[in-house]
Amino acid sequence: MKRITRKYGSEEEALSHAENAMTELSDIEDSTNKLTKLEAELKTCMREAKRLSAILTDIRKKTGKKLQKQVEEELSQLNMKGVRFSVEFGEVAGENNLSATGGDDVWYLMSANAGEAPGRINRIASGGELARIMLAMKNVLSRKSDTTSMVFDEIDTGVSGVAAQRVGEKLAQLAKNRQVLCVTHLPQIAVMADTHFSISKNVKEGRTYTRVEALDFEGRKKELARISGGENITETSLSNAAEQLAAAEKFKGSLA
Repeated sequence: MKRITRKYGSEEEALSHAENAMTELSDIEDSTNKLTKLEAELKTCMREAKRLSAILTDIRKKTGKKLQKQVEEELSQLNMKGVRFSVEFGEVAGENNLSATGGDDVWYLMSANAGEAPGRINRIASGGELARIMLAMKNVLSRKSDTTSMVFDEIDTGVSGVAAQRVGEKLAQLAKNRQVLCVTHLPQIAVMADTHFSISKNVKEGRTYTRVEALDFEGRKKELARISGGENITETSLSNAAEQLAAAEKFKGSLA
């Protein structure tokens, strides 16, 4: 007894160690039965996961059809009337064909021209098409969310002319119910702003400084004339900028 006490410190600690050893021995002797139980539990869990995954897949496919219709409507308003948009579903690769988000891999497809088979957007869309598709999807998805602010950094990439005007109009529509911040170099988009900031950089004593200036009506005219025609600002370009601002205010007034 003294030898056991010396080894484990006290009689209580020796008894505790003995109890733990008996539990471990029981676990080892009963390991086959425990493994069988765990395997049965795993099968039950997998069956339930598969069942829930199938329900989720069905919901996704139904929602995908709604998304397809709504995005195509938005793209039509963004001067992309011939574009077809669709959602493709595939089975998740790997064991049991399940992941943390269910059993689906999802891709967005588009066909930009009649007669062309749809392809995955990330592979075939141009910069301008990607910009407008993103704006269309943002507009659709924001209807079901409580998003209060949206930021678009140069969404005008690859966009010009009438398409740029449509993007500006769509941004103005989004801004009716939420705050929209947009970095742009196109007058068709900048003219739709409710508040216009001019951002410039300059170097002073070896350091670069950024200046942000809120523009009044005259400042907006000058800035719109500059990004439309360059540094050579004329009375004609200022007059055109004033006309653009008036047209933009008329459009935004119609949204009310």
